[in-house]
Amino acid sequence: MVPHVGPDSRVFREVRDLGAKLDALDPVRGSRLRARVAILWDWNSFWAQDLPCRHSVLMRHREQMRRVYRWLWQRGTLVDFVHPESGLEGYDVVIAPASYLLSEVAAQGIARFVDQGGRFAALPFSAVVDDEDCVHEGGAPGPLRTVLGLTVEEVCPIPIGHEVALVPTDGGTAVATGALWAEDLRLEGARAVWTATGGPVPGPVVTVNDHGRGYAVYVSTVLESADLATVLEPLLQLPSVAPLAADAQRPASLEVVTRVQDDGEEFVFVINHGEAAALPGLTGEDLLTGTHYDGTTPVPAGGVLVLRIGA
Repeated sequence: MVPHVGPDSRVFREVRDLGAKLDALDPVRGSRLRARVAILWDWNSFWAQDLPCRHSVLMRHREQMRRVYRWLWQRGTLVDFVHPESGLEGYDVVIAPASYLLSEVAAQGIARFVDQGGRFAALPFSAVVDDEDCVHEGGAPGPLRTVLGLTVEEVCPIPIGHEVALVPTDGGTAVATGALWAEDLRLEGARAVWTATGGPVPGPVVTVNDHGRGYAVYVSTVLESADLATVLEPLLQLPSVAPLAADAQRPASLEVVTRVQDDGEEFVFVINHGEAAALPGLTGEDLLTGTHYDGTTPVPAGGVLVLRIGA
């Protein structure tokens, strides 16, 4: 932090500036994030899924995670990453992008979550093996069979460069495209909401199954982030995200995270990841400058804004 040229340098000035900004954020101490959406993450599942002896080396754990997180980040949804065996209380929606390995304990927790009114979604190649990397008896989705209301009879990787058209079963005009992966599903209580019109396994691709007071969604093909939004957003009834610009268009470059104190006071962090200035439709006390932010000054590229909204 102190280069050879000494403290009279850009690096040291930036370090001192950062320290001053952190000191100005003292009111934020003790505040908490309140995510209503959780993504299941498990290192053991990561390692097991990425072993070379799989049906397709393209079904990588990290890429499946990235697709889901990119979709949620782009819509401004705050998420927690939680272990599958963690308590899921307090969340409205839980998504398992890549739970290839899933223990009986984790499955029981997911079943309780759905039974108590939660909304759960599992993506392809889920619950194939247990926590010792042994195939679940009866095949996938193993201990989630009752919750998801289906059995995967066969997996059918889609050749590189090929895609499968998906259409909703309600006659709607929305369209989506699956790639890399297909599964032959036997529905055992679940109902199909999207079907494949071709590919190796024409038929049900996205299903919904009522379970207790909640329901579970299963997606048996790989969807890019835009298609995840088309397919899953209405099914999961994700928390709404208010637009941050006066023209009601959310600036794509802005990351916005709200922290809340126990007394209800809110602190909104706005980070501009883009290459151009962007204007958030927010007002409040700017903690970094100690002045009132009236919403008329754009956040520069690479800039940060921290607003105290009030109790």
